Amino acid sequence: MPIATPREPTEVRRAFADWLTRRTGTPVEVSSFEPPRGGGLSSETFLAATTLDGVATRLVLRLPPHGDGLFPRYDLATQARVLQVLRDATNVPVPSVFAYEDDAGPLGAPFLVMHHADGRIPTDQPPFLATGWVHDLAPDDQRTLQRSFLATVADIHRVDWAAIGLDDLARPGPGSPLGRDLAWWSAYLEWAADGAPVATTRRAFAWCEEQRPAREPAPSLLWGDVRMPNVVF
Repeated sequence: MPIATPREPTEVRRAFADWLTRRTGTPVEVSSFEPPRGGGLSSETFLAATTLDGVATRLVLRLPPHGDGLFPRYDLATQARVLQVLRDATNVPVPSVFAYEDDAGPLGAPFLVMHHADGRIPTDQPPFLATGWVHDLAPDDQRTLQRSFLATVADIHRVDWAAIGLDDLARPGPGSPLGRDLAWWSAYLEWAADGAPVATTRRAFAWCEEQRPAREPAPSLLWGDVRMPNVVF
């Protein structure tokens, strides 16, 4: 699969500042603007620093890839909605949504803007298990990190998603929720293989089909990419 071509940061920075100016009604300058280091593959992300209403503000801009991406469709509107609902209705720690823009005009695609969350992120490059701040922690601190990570994942999966208004997130179509999900992933494998399916992946998917429980558990809200490098600690 071809890799998306990164956008030119200088051009995105200028367009983002113009968008902020129109949104706030006052001239806005973006003092720093750069992609995060050590990770971020599914979307294109920029970390921005600016001043809004006289207050120093850090924002995170997220766009779909410019060209081919890891997924056939990027629904940043739903991402923004889920983040906002979780923040308003639960204790799950998620970033605060600054805005979602569905107009592709300003930056060439719809985009999501979040308030920056302070903290440290385990890196993919280099792998956090081999070097870096997680690797250097004392064993007790590593244990605390791991347990807090798992507790947060469990909190997400325990959310009563229907009660807080996210009941329409379930994949549409006939059959059971798990069956529809497996069908979606089967279609995704066809799309990602681009005519050259990987045998190992096919065997893994066949195993999932074979091991599908006769009595399915109730569906729950799923964090789709559960990895430590996707967490701000």
